[in-house]
This record gives sequence, C-alpha cells and structure tokens, in this order.
Amino acid sequence: MIASEVKEFKVFQRAAQYAIPMRNPAYFDADRFAWRARYPEVMQKVLTKFGGFDHDLEHRAYRDLTPGQRVEILEQIWPDIELR
Repeated sequence: MIASEVKEFKVFQRAAQYAIPMRNPAYFDADRFAWRARYPEVMQKVLTKFGGFDHDLEHRAYRDLTPGQRVEILEQIWPDIELR
C-alpha cells in the first residue's frame, strides 16, 4: 500500500470528450452459426481493409463535403454500427 508512504495522494480522472452507446446486439446460436459460415469471407475483407474493418471507408475528404452530405453519410452508416 502506498498510503503509509505518502502524505497526500490525488487522483485525476479524465472524462471522455464524446461517448455514444454501442449498438452491439445480443447474439444467439443461429447468429453465431451464420457468422461462422461467413468467416472466410469476413476475414478476407478484414485483411484487405484499413484498420481491420469489414467495410470500406468513405474515400472523399470529409472537409470537401457539404453539411448535408456529411449528415447523409452518417445517417446511412449509423444503423449498421456494431461489432460484428
């Protein structure tokens, strides 16, 4: 224990700047079976995509998009954000 060795001990905890709920669904045996059946396909995608994701990134520069285009892209991908 450090308590006997120090006069004072301060702990600073930094709060997250931005947090959103993760949309990880409950997986059942049928889901796991279906995912395992697709494993070779998914792994091929993961090995060839940036960051190991199984989907493509937006290739346009975000700053070049209009605010409306940005919202459209985010709204399109939001329903599918999950760890799969």
